[in-house]
Amino acid sequence: MNILYWSSSTLINKLLYKFIKDSDVQVPAIHWWYKTASHAAELTAGFYNPTNQNGYSPVFEVLRKHSVTLKFVCLGLQVSGLENDEALADPEGLSWQVLNSAWDRGLIVAGENALLCYEREGYMRIVEMAKPRSDPDRRHFSFFVYQQPTPLVQGTICFSELDYFIKSMHGEIAGDLQP
Repeated sequence: MNILYWSSSTLINKLLYKFIKDSDVQVPAIHWWYKTASHAAELTAGFYNPTNQNGYSPVFEVLRKHSVTLKFVCLGLQVSGLENDEALADPEGLSWQVLNSAWDRGLIVAGENALLCYEREGYMRIVEMAKPRSDPDRRHFSFFVYQQPTPLVQGTICFSELDYFIKSMHGEIAGDLQP
């Protein structure tokens, strides 16, 4: 038996055990080495997702079968081009694959930011991921968990930007979401 297939199967079996306790499952955005044929970082996490196959599909089929919500833990912030190049990372490509695979299987999809963001550009990246304007099926996150900053960094937050983000997520601000 292929060790990579076994690892992926083990991950799916662990998910089944988790269903007994939870109604949502978090899937992290493991985007480094995504531009390689093997997607080595995802392999390390148990996702057999090489370039020629959708490794999230079997996991999402199990989630759908048990009516579990997928909570996609995404970055929200732009990783610098140099960091992306060095890590062969593609956060947007991975997000597109994960979200479309989940939505195509009829899953309820939610999101959560992994890194804090305080400026409009970061907020608007989250809004575009949560409510893609280019999706003809108008699919979107059912909810979004915003990780709040600690009291030590709250002085760096521009509350007018946070207000803009919240209104954008609720659909109160439409049109051009660019900073």
